[in-house]
Amino acid sequence: MLPFLILDFCQILIFSLVLFRFQQLTGSNRYLIIIFLGGAIAVLSKITLYLAAPQPNFLTSISSTVCFSAMSHLFLYENVSGRKVKLWITVLHLLPMTLSILIFINALGALYHPTDEMWWLIISKTFRPYVLLFYFILDVWCLWKYRNTLSNLKDQINGGLLAYFVIHKVLLIGLLIFPKHLLPHESLNLYLGLLSMPTILAVIVYFKVILVSNRKNQELEDSIAELLEKETALNDHSSTVTNNNCKYQKSNLDDDKYQVLASRIKIYVQQEKPYLDMDFTAAQLAESLEVSQHDLSIAINQYLDSTFYEYINGLRIQYFLSQIDRVIAGEMTILVLAYTSGFSSKSTFNKYFKLLVGSSPSAYIDQHVKEQQANSLLLD
Repeated sequence: MLPFLILDFCQILIFSLVLFRFQQLTGSNRYLIIIFLGGAIAVLSKITLYLAAPQPNFLTSISSTVCFSAMSHLFLYENVSGRKVKLWITVLHLLPMTLSILIFINALGALYHPTDEMWWLIISKTFRPYVLLFYFILDVWCLWKYRNTLSNLKDQINGGLLAYFVIHKVLLIGLLIFPKHLLPHESLNLYLGLLSMPTILAVIVYFKVILVSNRKNQELEDSIAELLEKETALNDHSSTVTNNNCKYQKSNLDDDKYQVLASRIKIYVQQEKPYLDMDFTAAQLAESLEVSQHDLSIAINQYLDSTFYEYINGLRIQYFLSQIDRVIAGEMTILVLAYTSGFSSKSTFNKYFKLLVGSSPSAYIDQHVKEQQANSLLLD
C-alpha cells in the first residue's frame, strides 16, 4: 500500500509542476490549483495514517473527492454562466474540505489519545457520498439553467474539461454506492478511489497544457499563412505595375467573375456565419463555394482588399460588437463572448479588436455604457 500511495503522490506532484509551468492559472483556472492542492494533501494524509496506525481507516483521511466535487462545480459555473464567483462564495464551498481536514485531525489525535467521542468517525462513513451527490445535483441544475450557453462551449477547451468532470462524478457516485461484497477483492474499491485523483489531474493536464499548446501552434501557423498571403499579394501587385501582366490574369476568370465571387463570399459569410467556428479555414470556404483556393485568394485580396485571416477576424469583431450588450447585461464575460465569436485565443482577439476598433475591449465597453447612460438621461 505505501509504495502505491507514494507513487500516487509523485504523479500528482509531476502533473502539478507541468500545469504550473505551462498554464496561466488565472480566471476559472484558479479552481484547478485548489483541486491539485487538495489531491496532494489528501494523499499525504493517507500516507500519515498508514504510517501511524497498524490498520488505518482511510475514510478518516482528508478527502480529495469533496475538494474536487466543490471546486469543479465552481469551475463549471464560471464557464457556463460567464460570471466570476465572489471570494466569500469560494470560501463557503471550501467548508466540506475544511470538515474533512477536521475529521482527519481528530482521527490522528485519537491514535495517540483515545477518546469515547467518535462523532468524526460516524460522519466520515457517509460524508463523501453526500457531498459528491450534492455537487452533482448542483452541476445538473447549473447545466440546465444555462443550457442556452452550452453550445458556445462545445468547441472550447474548457467545454471538454467540464464534460469530463461531470462524467467523472457519475463514475465516483457509482463507485461509492456499488455493493462492496460484489467486488472481486475487498481492497479494489480503495485502489480505484486512489486512482481517481491522478486520473483527474492527467485529464486536466491534457486539456489545459497539451490541447492549449496545439491551439497555439495552430495560431502560429495561421499567422505565418497570413504573412505569406500578404507577401504574395504584394508581389502580385508589384508584378502588375512593372509588367502589366498580373499573375492572376493567368486564371480563366475575368474581373467580372472575380467581383461575382467576392459578392458570393460576402453573402455566404453573412448568411451562414462560418467564422464563428474557431477552426474555420480558407480551404473550407473554398470548398463551400466550390472554387479553388487560388481564385478565393484573388477575390479576397483584390476585391475585398484584405487577406483571408484579416477578413474573417474582422467579421468576428463585428459579431462581437453586435452581441456586446450581453456582456453589459452580465450574461457572459468578454472572453466567453470572444470565444463565441470564433476567436481561439485571447491574444488574437485583443490584437484585432485594437486594430479595428482602436481601443481595448474593456475600454470600449466602458465608453459604450457611458453613452447609453447619457442617451437615457437625454430621453428622460
